[in-house]
Amino acid sequence: MTGANGWFVVGLGRAGLPLATALDRAGALAGAWTRSAGTADGARGVLRAPVQHGPLPAFATRLVLICVPDDRVVRVAAAIAHAAAPPIAVVHTSGARAASLLTPVLRPGDAAGAAHPLLPLTGSPDDAEQLRGAFFAVDGDSPAGLDAAERLAADVGGSPHRVPAEARTAYHAAAALASNGVYALLAAASAVCEGAAMREPALSAALAGLAARSAHNARDLGVVAAATGPIVRGDAGTVAAHLEAVAGHGANVEALYRATAALLVEVANARGLDDRSVMALHAVLGAGSASRG
Repeated sequence: MTGANGWFVVGLGRAGLPLATALDRAGALAGAWTRSAGTADGARGVLRAPVQHGPLPAFATRLVLICVPDDRVVRVAAAIAHAAAPPIAVVHTSGARAASLLTPVLRPGDAAGAAHPLLPLTGSPDDAEQLRGAFFAVDGDSPAGLDAAERLAADVGGSPHRVPAEARTAYHAAAALASNGVYALLAAASAVCEGAAMREPALSAALAGLAARSAHNARDLGVVAAATGPIVRGDAGTVAAHLEAVAGHGANVEALYRATAALLVEVANARGLDDRSVMALHAVLGAGSASRG
């Protein structure tokens, strides 16, 4: 599949190198490019396909994958359209941006697609294995653009799902809550532990494992069925004690606890927690915020 029918990957960062690695292993990578000589040298030790660096080169492939930060996507797409022989299909990996972001800088006959892997990629070639079966949010500015985005997902072993232009920002915000939000929660949990003079690396690792297991349970059972803890049990007394414990660790930590607790009350209610317990939880959560107002 390599050559004109393979993919040329532009950018070998957190998403680019894992995607290029998966494409290379599938025999679907024609080549790759990065600005940095050091990054290119590292990629050459992983990829069989040729890796270039420096000025963006001319290339003969019809399929191009852009894996650069959102604020550079349009500029890179314009340079690609200028250097390539038409027609081409250009797919970007932005989660928040639609495929049509590229349309103004492409030429008649070119197509634009978007394919965002719903994964916390780190830039390691080992991430390529995570792509198998992964959810890819795909979009296209035309049937050809959508086809290219779906093909990219399929070529790396992923599962394409249509997330149209008008929904992509909401989709990406949800992804940020589910992924980046975990890091914020773990940072807050670490702050509370450190404030109580608990700085054991084993505890930090255990908290991260707890978050991972909770996510695993939510995936298998659904959020409402998997949820556990004092709020789900209706234990307002423990929640009140928690609020006292987190109060001394910064306004952001307390606000985060209150915000997540309020959402969990809704989950508990959906789970069937009795009205009296729900009201008691609201009273505890509301009393603290009211006294600080």
